[in-house]
Amino acid sequence: MRLSILFLILLNLVHFVWNYYWPPAPLYTAPPPLDQNIQTLYLLSEFEEQSEFSPEAIEQPTLTHQPPVAATEIETAGVLSRKCYSLGPFEKVSEADRAEQGIKITGMRVTRRVEMESILKGYWVYLPPTKSFAMARKVSKALASKGIKDYYILHEGENKNAISLGLYNKTAFARNRLKKIKSLGYKPVMKGNYRDKVRYWLDYRELATNSLPTEFWDAVATAKGGVQRTQKDCTID
Repeated sequence: MRLSILFLILLNLVHFVWNYYWPPAPLYTAPPPLDQNIQTLYLLSEFEEQSEFSPEAIEQPTLTHQPPVAATEIETAGVLSRKCYSLGPFEKVSEADRAEQGIKITGMRVTRRVEMESILKGYWVYLPPTKSFAMARKVSKALASKGIKDYYILHEGENKNAISLGLYNKTAFARNRLKKIKSLGYKPVMKGNYRDKVRYWLDYRELATNSLPTEFWDAVATAKGGVQRTQKDCTID
């Protein structure tokens, strides 16, 4: 027992002498000092632990914002660069349909107008209405006796009891007929023969950045009615 105690005392004495002359390396070595030109980096948690911390204390980067372009300015720019036209007249609704679709494909706005147009079909030569059918028949017999056979007595309408002397497509033919009847001592009248027909028009707005392609105009050129394009005031929404 005594020997064991003496052994432990000797062992402690050896351990003390060894650590005194040959101390062990420290478990933690302080890092070398930082360069003064390097800014110290802090954790957000370190700021939160300080009572004087506020989000505004962190320097925020400066951003340059451009003011947004107002919608009215964009619309104004479009108005200044646009042109409006009327395309027509189209005699057939099918031709107007094809042209309208061709304009819409390009993204342009288009509206259709339907108008009644009086078309000159020719000239009508006639003797004005008499007071009665009997008088009209008497005049027609007199014309026949003078070699005029192409005539017709109208039985109704605003020209009832008038004597029709023919419809002519050309002005020259109508004037010759008029001259011949006058030479017989009568007072014939030459009047234009008009018929109302439906005509279709397309009003569209063309922007400076967009125009109708050549293929469109080639197709329009085949439409009947002498289709033309005329510039107009921009009233299309």
